[in-house]
This record gives sequence, structure tokens and C-alpha cells, in this order.
Amino acid sequence: MTPYDAALILRHTVNQNAKFPIGKDWTFTLHDFKISDENWSLAPNSRTYAPLKTDRINQDYLGILYGDVSGNWGSEDFSLSGAQTQISITALEQQSDGKFLLPVSIKFYDAAYSGLLKMQFNHQNLKFVSCGKDSQSNDTAILEASASSELIHVAFAASEPFNDDELVIKFLFEKIGSDDISASNFNILEMITKLPQSI
Repeated sequence: MTPYDAALILRHTVNQNAKFPIGKDWTFTLHDFKISDENWSLAPNSRTYAPLKTDRINQDYLGILYGDVSGNWGSEDFSLSGAQTQISITALEQQSDGKFLLPVSIKFYDAAYSGLLKMQFNHQNLKFVSCGKDSQSNDTAILEASASSELIHVAFAASEPFNDDELVIKFLFEKIGSDDISASNFNILEMITKLPQSI
């Protein structure tokens, strides 16, 4: 699942789009329906609740891709392109507990719904602690980060587009080496954003 998938799910959840860009290649059926060579065309694609008054469990669906025997499906019905962005590493801030906060600003010039930021840091001098978004940033945005010894991946998605908006991601580091901390300890390797050409 990509950050863009997460954005589509967020948008679907708040009723901003009713259809996912899956084209005509997919069908969905009840997860507990036992599919065979004889009954696959009769598989139900919906459930009825009359009325739905309580939460239900085990109501999963199974997605079936027609004709994909090699596992390399790609949608032809929905094309994506990268959004125009400007990334700035702003002033490093030392916190009262001795940790360092690094705000990274992403300015969007297109209506992007998601992105992936890859940042390298000096792991001999710093230890990554956490990251989060600035309180001024897009209210619907969610982000998730993972870090290896010297690389941080931050995926973000929103139900509302980052249209001429700024997303500030605040990275928190702990100093573990003796060298001074400066912006040269950080390197943005890649920024990938996706925006729909048509929905």
C-alpha cells in the first residue's frame, strides 16, 4: 500500500470520492464465499443489513484481479504524476532536554494528496527519536515514519489536497556523538508526491 492509497481511503471515508481507480479488471466478493471453478461468476459482491444497528465483525471482502497470472498488474485507467513541491530544512532547534528538533517544510504548488519523503542523517552523531506534523499543517494529514540506522522514510496522506499549502514535519533527534549539529548532518534524498490527473 502506498501513501496515495492511504489518501484515497481517507477521501473515501469522508465521502469525497465514491470509486477507487481500479478500472474494469477487478471484482470484489465476500471473503467467506467459497469460490470454485464452477461458481466464480456467481460470487456475491455486496451484503445486506436490514437494519444495521450494531457493529459487525468478519465482514471482509476479497479482491479478485481478472487474468493477472504474473502478478504485475498496473492500472491503465488512472494515471498519476508528481506534484510540484519546494522542500526547506529550517533552523535546527535545541530543546530543553538536550534533544534537537529539525523542522522540514514542504510547500505544495499542486493539489497533491500524498507523498513520501526520504531523508538521510548523520547516524554517527545523531539518533532518530520521532517525528510529527506541525499543528499549523493540514488538519486532515496523517503521517507515519520508519527509520533505519541512517535513513528515515516519512509517508503522508490527507483527505483534503495540499493545494498551495505547507506541511511542516518536525523530526526529533538525540545527539550521540561529539560533533556539532548543523543542517549539514541531514540530506533530503527523495521526495515523491502523487496527484490525480483525473478522478
